[in-house]
Amino acid sequence: MNNTSDFEQFMKLRKEASDEFINGNFDPLDRISEQTSPATIFGPKGHCVQGADQVNAANAKGAQLFNPVVPTRLRSCTWLSIPI
Repeated sequence: MNNTSDFEQFMKLRKEASDEFINGNFDPLDRISEQTSPATIFGPKGHCVQGADQVNAANAKGAQLFNPVVPTRLRSCTWLSIPI
């Protein structure tokens, strides 16, 4: 494999993990997360979490804040600016 395909594969796994995370499932993100320090994330409120155990605990707790939902399709919208 080359670096591009490795990165593309990782991004596919990361998207799948993100989709599961917002449905309350931390397991896929845990599988691709760093398990040994150093590790750092910045939380949604701007705080810094350091250490692999602490990062993974914060992510596990964060996933619990979401409820499983029925999959939906999002459509992009184009906003038009019309001079008055």
